Amino acid sequence: MKQIIFISIFIFWDYLCFGATTFVNTDSLQRRISLFGTMLPQEKVYLHLDNTCYFVGDTIWYKGYVT
Repeated sequence: MKQIIFISIFIFWDYLCFGATTFVNTDSLQRRISLFGTMLPQEKVYLHLDNTCYFVGDTIWYKGYVT
């Protein structure tokens, strides 16, 4: 019972202090995500190796791609 009262007081206090601005506006979030994708395109890095396991003294052959 004490836990329920404490949690409800904590939620009520949070709402009083910060108002309704703590809740996420989905339109604003969607707009920010789409702007992030267009303004900062992703760079993908691929690394191809010739083997899955190497031992001491083995030669590693690799090729890297950045797109």
